[in-house]
Amino acid sequence: MLETVILVNLALCFLFGAILFNRKYDLSKVYGVESKSLGIAFLLLMAFTLNMMPLVSAADSDGDGVDDADDDCPDTVDQDDWSIADNGCSYPSYMDDVWQCIDGGVMVQDLTGNDDEECSVTLSYDATYMTVTTPGIANHDMEGGPGGEINSQDYSWKLPLVPVDDDDCNPDVSTDGCDMAPDRGPVAVAVNGVPFYGPEDGPGGDAVASHIGIYEEDRQQIELGVCGAHSGPGGSYHYHYDGNCMHWHGDNSNENHDVSITDDKDFLPEDLTINVGDTVVWTNNDDSPHTVTADDDEFNSGNLAEGATWSYTFTEAGTYDYHCNYHSSMTGSVTVVDPEIVWTDYDFSKVDSTVASLIIGFAFDGYPIYGAYGTIDGEVTLMRSNYVLKDGETGYNGIDDYVYSADNGGHLDACNGVFSATPEFPDGIYHYHSTMPVEGNNPSANNAFPYFINCYAGIAEDSNFDGGALEGGGDGGGPMTGPPDADGDNVGDGWDMCDDTGDTSYPDGSPIYPRGCTQEQFDLLSSDNQDAAKVAYAGDDPPAPPDADGDGIPDPEDDCADTEAGKLVYFDGCAHETEENGGEDNGNTTANETEEAPDSDSDGISDDDDACPDENASGHDADADGCIDDSDNDGVKNDVDVCPFDPSDECQLAPEEEIFPEDVPGCVHESAENYNPDATDDDGSCTYEKESTPGFGIFATILS
Repeated sequence: MLETVILVNLALCFLFGAILFNRKYDLSKVYGVESKSLGIAFLLLMAFTLNMMPLVSAADSDGDGVDDADDDCPDTVDQDDWSIADNGCSYPSYMDDVWQCIDGGVMVQDLTGNDDEECSVTLSYDATYMTVTTPGIANHDMEGGPGGEINSQDYSWKLPLVPVDDDDCNPDVSTDGCDMAPDRGPVAVAVNGVPFYGPEDGPGGDAVASHIGIYEEDRQQIELGVCGAHSGPGGSYHYHYDGNCMHWHGDNSNENHDVSITDDKDFLPEDLTINVGDTVVWTNNDDSPHTVTADDDEFNSGNLAEGATWSYTFTEAGTYDYHCNYHSSMTGSVTVVDPEIVWTDYDFSKVDSTVASLIIGFAFDGYPIYGAYGTIDGEVTLMRSNYVLKDGETGYNGIDDYVYSADNGGHLDACNGVFSATPEFPDGIYHYHSTMPVEGNNPSANNAFPYFINCYAGIAEDSNFDGGALEGGGDGGGPMTGPPDADGDNVGDGWDMCDDTGDTSYPDGSPIYPRGCTQEQFDLLSSDNQDAAKVAYAGDDPPAPPDADGDGIPDPEDDCADTEAGKLVYFDGCAHETEENGGEDNGNTTANETEEAPDSDSDGISDDDDACPDENASGHDADADGCIDDSDNDGVKNDVDVCPFDPSDECQLAPEEEIFPEDVPGCVHESAENYNPDATDDDGSCTYEKESTPGFGIFATILS
């Protein structure tokens, strides 16, 4: 058909041109000699343009309003409640009202780094997926915690436009057959572009249970800031629980404002200024029917009879002009402004418990995640999971400490989801919920774990598990960059226990243990941290790089792939030590396999260099002389000195170090292991239950 149209148009143009020349239209009599050829050319152009119109109109084969040449989805089928993107691909219309920070411009504060950051979300579509491109910056102020300042990322999340159920998964019964969400790392993406992470922290404990005080995390420092989030390696910001604050608009929001439709055919007040999150209620006080219809079709009340009311909650700043469809002279305007919000004042208790929550994110199977409030039998309800702690457990072991049963008193299945009606889907849809913990001393009644999701009821898009697909998506998605490595020792910042190591290249540098510490740095660690420093990171938050021999050097950078785990190696993964019988560098021989000088007290200082060869000074030897330090020169060494910074042992400086209360005079304090209520002075034998000495040692922070 298209070829026929082209041939017909060419024939018409040729015929029209021949007629023009044969009739010898003499435009020179009117416009001069020079204009004859120009006039004929102009008429030919008009003829070609007019006759090409059928051809142009035929270039939209699926009738979606996008020319085939620009249409990435040339077979789009028109369907209710779907919209057409600029590239000709369709998507669910409700997406237009779900996402925050579309195309940027929302400025927030990194409260840890004291920097301004921009929340931005860009959406694109193909026939199967929606791609969310974002820097991973929230639409609210952020706290990084021990992870430090927050940095923009380069995420490209892929979400199925139409979720596909996993036929092997029956979450009403158990997680058997379901694809499990990662315990650590991204499991979903929030509507502001920030990833939701699994519940576990770096060492494998339940980060939320630790945060609310159910157990004490003694393996690393964990702090969750505003809205249950913090930063991880590379400054990547993420939520571990909550997420409800992204629809919170401060203490001045959620107010109602009344507008009367009068018998004078007016909206009163005609102009109204409100805060984001406020609701306007229109009441028809006239005996004639009216409508409240936005000029841009953002909202429409439908017909309002006498005495009827209608309300609308405004969730984004802007000016909204509206009118009555029946009376063109009736107009009104609502100006919505962002209130000044102090985000550190946010608490879940301030979320409106009378309204069903909005969508706060999407799981990687495409199903939506709603906030904490859903509806049960038409009643707004705080949604509870069906996970509780096993008897005697606290969450210290993460997911292994929890058990699911449909009879545990909650509302949700084993994936933390349910099929029910929602504001966007009144006929029902499968969806997940954010489940909030009950703070207090009764964790068995928690019914909050896993906080977002535990498994996928649908088929998840795998590329997202690596932190968002590479630009362009596709099945070959992977990590967007290598792990950040500030000191350049090939050990990622997120698990480097000595992040200021110098040159580690052979032969001029110093070899390191698997967690990035040289021997000198290693000697300053506590005994527990020394044990940890010899074990290569293998966690999932973020995913550990491949390291087959466990020497801490990722396989792609490791030139000696069979090094003994836990030994000293250089930047290239080799020890470069000489064998006793050859004297030549054999590369793969570990530094620890050479003949070692005697070290009688096993403190890492050879007897020849050890000023105190019978005294194990590990963890208390800042000057590396082999002797336990006495920092305050009071004759009591640091390993037994309750107040190692106070020569009078009155502990005046200790409170500044946040170690002891002001009233601790030596062994009088009950927390001392050898507490003596009759003691008045430190006799040098007083040992406090905390062994770590402030000011010494390098304390590892393995970020979750």
